[in-house]
Amino acid sequence: LTAYYYRYPQQAIKDAEALYRQAIKNNDTPLLIKSLILKTTFTLAIDHEDYPAILSEVEKYLSQETDSAGIAVINSYCAQLYAEYYNNNSYLINQRTPVTDYIPEDIASWSSNIFAEKIKKCVAASLLPARKLQETPLSAYKAILTSLTPADSLRPTLYDFLCYRAINILLQTNTPGFAEPSSDSPLLFAPADEFIATPIPAELKGRPATILQIWQELLRFRKKQANLPAFLATDLDRLEYAKKLSSEDRDSLYLKALQELTQKYIGSPFVIEVMAKEANEYVQALSSFTFGQSADPQQLIKEKEKIINFCEKGIHLYPKYTRINLLRSIVSEMKAPKLSLQLPEVIYPEEKVALKLTSQNLDNATLQIYRIDLTTEAYEQLKKVQMPNLAGHLNLPSPKNGADRNRFNIQPTISKKHLWIRECVLIGVSTTKGMAILMSICF
Repeated sequence: LTAYYYRYPQQAIKDAEALYRQAIKNNDTPLLIKSLILKTTFTLAIDHEDYPAILSEVEKYLSQETDSAGIAVINSYCAQLYAEYYNNNSYLINQRTPVTDYIPEDIASWSSNIFAEKIKKCVAASLLPARKLQETPLSAYKAILTSLTPADSLRPTLYDFLCYRAINILLQTNTPGFAEPSSDSPLLFAPADEFIATPIPAELKGRPATILQIWQELLRFRKKQANLPAFLATDLDRLEYAKKLSSEDRDSLYLKALQELTQKYIGSPFVIEVMAKEANEYVQALSSFTFGQSADPQQLIKEKEKIINFCEKGIHLYPKYTRINLLRSIVSEMKAPKLSLQLPEVIYPEEKVALKLTSQNLDNATLQIYRIDLTTEAYEQLKKVQMPNLAGHLNLPSPKNGADRNRFNIQPTISKKHLWIRECVLIGVSTTKGMAILMSICF
């Protein structure tokens, strides 16, 4: 239906007016808000310059609404619209001299600091009254949602929904007043109980302080509810934000926090979500180590086996967990055969060709050299190339033990004795597992 409305926005506006009449008749606040969102969205789709008029209309709705939960939702939508308007016009807005002693009636004259304060004000109002929002199930406002997703079971109240919207709106608004300094405060990665109980450090101001306060209030609420998955999901999201905000040792501190959560909640199936994030940190560290100049193959093997064992532990504990494939896919990736070939882009006549072949989980490989009896220019211009003649091949070393099978890194050289060189050859590597690489070299 949304795609249809974008094709026929006038019909969306017409339907919005019908929904509005129905909402007024039935005193249905969620439906009324849906009509507002529908009308404003597709009015802007017709004319993107209508933001001032649209914002004025939304503010009018806000002044007329009496339901406190409805007021919170409209404030959240108001914050979104102000943020969108600012982001769409930030280049011009940021050139204006900050206005501090009054707020111009015309939004087209606002400076960036006014937008920052207005968005903060709307965001703060969208989370009040907290108790009413916490008591309102998200399903009561399903009219304004595109659809209810599995993630919504971890954010089951209107308060959860509006807290996440508030954080996202703040993160997507890049006014100068929302500058986000990095921090090395130990509070960022503190266990949830400690994080909740500790005041936000004075060094964290503006947007970071506001967002961390929202995380604190949301975690404080979640802790009181008998919903461990929702609590853990919120804490995981908080830690991801902390990782982006941290200035020093962010990777190690984030990993340490995940390890502590895994150990603490190993008795709950939802720990799989934590373990998956922890395992991905190990995978990223392995990838960085793999590309290091002094990477030790034996150490790489140990690290990979560590990741596999960690994931298989979670799979063994909770094989029927809904998202257990988060760990299964990592195991599959670690066990998958891999093959890469690196060679120089330019090779001079009579020069030996140094190839770098790297593999994982492969028993053997064969290097094949094909002669192309064409000039470089002729070869490049051909759209269809018939299979060239095999000029020769080299059997690459077979693994001497199980460890070598996981990874070998060799640098064979090809000299003129291996080739009938004219100007171009194809270098191919094939394996018994059906993997192949084909690259060309022009001499």
